[in-house]
Amino acid sequence: MNARAQAFAAVRWASIGSIGRALIGFAQLAVLARLIPTAEFGLIALALAVVNTALILADVGLSSAIIHFQEVTEKELSSLFWLNIAVGVVLTLVLAGTSVAIAQVYGQPRLIGVFVAISPLFALTALGQQQRALAEKALRFNQLAMIEISATGCGFLVAIAGALSGLGVYAIVLSLLTIAAVNSALAWVVLSRTWRPSFHFRLAETRRFLSYGGYLIAGNLANTLTMQGDVVLAGKLFPGSVLGLYSQPRELCMRIMFVINPIVTRIGLPLIARSQGDLQKVKTIYLNTLRMTASINFPIYAFLALFSSDVVLFIFGQKWIDAGPLLRALALWCLVRSIGNPVGSLLNAMGRTKRALISSVCVLALLYATVLFSSRAGMVGVPYGLLALYAALISPFWFFLVRPVCGARFLEYHRQLAVPALTTLAACGGAYLATLELHGAFLRLLVGGMAGGASYLVASLIINRSWVQAMIELAPLKRRAAAA
Repeated sequence: MNARAQAFAAVRWASIGSIGRALIGFAQLAVLARLIPTAEFGLIALALAVVNTALILADVGLSSAIIHFQEVTEKELSSLFWLNIAVGVVLTLVLAGTSVAIAQVYGQPRLIGVFVAISPLFALTALGQQQRALAEKALRFNQLAMIEISATGCGFLVAIAGALSGLGVYAIVLSLLTIAAVNSALAWVVLSRTWRPSFHFRLAETRRFLSYGGYLIAGNLANTLTMQGDVVLAGKLFPGSVLGLYSQPRELCMRIMFVINPIVTRIGLPLIARSQGDLQKVKTIYLNTLRMTASINFPIYAFLALFSSDVVLFIFGQKWIDAGPLLRALALWCLVRSIGNPVGSLLNAMGRTKRALISSVCVLALLYATVLFSSRAGMVGVPYGLLALYAALISPFWFFLVRPVCGARFLEYHRQLAVPALTTLAACGGAYLATLELHGAFLRLLVGGMAGGASYLVASLIINRSWVQAMIELAPLKRRAAAA
């Protein structure tokens, strides 16, 4: 299989994995929104803001380091594995031990039990982390997809069973622990056939990986603090009921981003790492990655913004109707925010982790200042303030990050965004006109989706044919025809 065919096969399987997990995740959101009180979601949102930040530390940046360095010895892999395990266990103990102090900061005593219950997540994740990193490096996304879908399915069943049993927020905690445990268990069963660690550890063998991962983990930590910044500050600025109303539409928007972007960026990282010596090829891969993510993200988020009230009614139910304006603002923010994700793969694959760290810290400072300022307009003002911030950062991202690393020119970069933006406007126009006289959430979403999708496809055939061709090449029918 040549490099192009291998890349498309990897994208195809990554798509299957991400879409499969997304469908299960959206079903879980819809069911739990009807079974668990709104305030409980505010509680888990605060807990996950802390846990997701600590999960960055659990990896110590070693997964990306393993992918970046093309030559890694068996002994180095074993040393890295045991280091990962040690960090995961330490973080488990630290979170459980500091749960009281963190809960006091937020004035939420119930967080103590949540933190203690969820703390094993770090150790469980670490058990399979390296096996998954090696599989990504080898582009074994077919096996990864099956593992991730199976783990998410098990987590879904546990969450629903817990919610029906009246466990409330702990139903979500048990779901997360189940997903981590099944992911790691299946990684050992399926992925470890090509490599298993020996009882060998030397700290000196991890130094070059830690040196690479040091800047990376600091940058990822800043990125995670940035991603959780609106929740962290909102937990102090607004009542729990308001945060709960905000958290579910936010979770929906973030899930979409976490489904779509990794399909391309997880493949982009090893592909760029393999092409480090060919700057022209690196630029081509990055620009294609940017165009691909924008062409998928833009219409989805625009659809959510256009039909925000209908989406809230259909997915979450009548008691969430006040979340419609929040979903609209969050969708527009995430549309713009999704542009920045592919640059992380570019910088990490090229070893520019220090540059990535500096940019992440700058964005972190700007985000917290923006949230504090925009919160004066209420909870809905926060995502609109963040929308303005990320829109203002589009060109600086190109000038300070993309241009110096891969040499992409101003028009080359901005064209990747302008074309999907124009096709998305056409789709919004078609969807809006088709639903002007319609009533009922399901009917409006169905007709709007069909009309918008058709408008987007026609517009893409005119000005975004490269994306359409890529979608055709990803289709299973195209693959079978080529094989025949």
